[in-house]
Amino acid sequence: MQKPVINTSDEFIFAKLHGMWANAAKDARLAQLANAGSVDEIIRLLAEYKLDASRRELFHRNLLQREIESLSAISAQLDKRTAEFYRAFIERAYFDNLKALLHDKFSGRAAAIRPMTAAIPGLPEIPAAELLGQDSAESFLQVLNPALFPEEIGAIVRKLFDDNNIMSMECELDKLAYRHLLRHAENVPMNVRSACKALVKMEIDIVNLRMLMRVVRTYRLDETTAAAIWIDGGTVPPALLTTLSGLKTLADAVAKLPTAFRDALQPFTAADLYVSENTLWKLLYKQTKKYFSDYDHMELSIVAFPFLRHFETLNIGRIYEGIRFGMRPQDVQEMLICS
Repeated sequence: MQKPVINTSDEFIFAKLHGMWANAAKDARLAQLANAGSVDEIIRLLAEYKLDASRRELFHRNLLQREIESLSAISAQLDKRTAEFYRAFIERAYFDNLKALLHDKFSGRAAAIRPMTAAIPGLPEIPAAELLGQDSAESFLQVLNPALFPEEIGAIVRKLFDDNNIMSMECELDKLAYRHLLRHAENVPMNVRSACKALVKMEIDIVNLRMLMRVVRTYRLDETTAAAIWIDGGTVPPALLTTLSGLKTLADAVAKLPTAFRDALQPFTAADLYVSENTLWKLLYKQTKKYFSDYDHMELSIVAFPFLRHFETLNIGRIYEGIRFGMRPQDVQEMLICS
């Protein structure tokens, strides 16, 4: 059962969010986690964040659950339209759950059922074990009974059962998730709408540019296939992305991007792709922090906070995996999304 929404002042929410962020895994506290010398130490340190890191198969679920619960608690204190944006932000986990399940089923890894990501308030849990046993699209959809976008998800599932195209499935679910998020960003109150839309649009750009870099560097898709993968709503036009996807080198493609993305990516066109991807995420992190720290417009912190909380989740997850795999602290720190 969802909690009732209680309206409170921007000043109160601003103070509350900044208090939460002061205790988040960032800056020196993030460095402390990254410098953990062993798995035992990172387990001990993460306990301070009320995270049980003793079992890897449950850790990431619990980590995302922490994010969802904190955002849900805040949303109950917001106006209806901003609360709905928070809700759409949280509901991205539903699409991630479904992507993971379908990926495992159609990549031949269905025997090893990974735990679904965190439970989403108000939505039924996806019955993974039962779904993995279904041998037709119709039986799969009957068991799933999609809680969001049933017609669109039905079409995606039927197509996947027909063509086994996992990449297309993942792209289509991403399109749904971001369409959902952008629609709610466009409906928040006017005093935060521009900032909210800017953050969502930049994230869409980053997801598209990550795919562009993969297409140029690795996939080499034909124009028709490439044109079908872009998410609408960003600032970089899909037509430009399709054109750039046919260029021979990443340097050629980056040189034709809008200025901000071009300047950020040009130093790394010969590096591993994760370096460029992290550079893009840091652009979004910087913009998010700018809104969050604007004391002259305290209301902007409200739409910035979900992004900051999600970055914290990503950083903790990366640190945990890096330490488990025995990476050096300096290498772990290079993976983090921070200023």
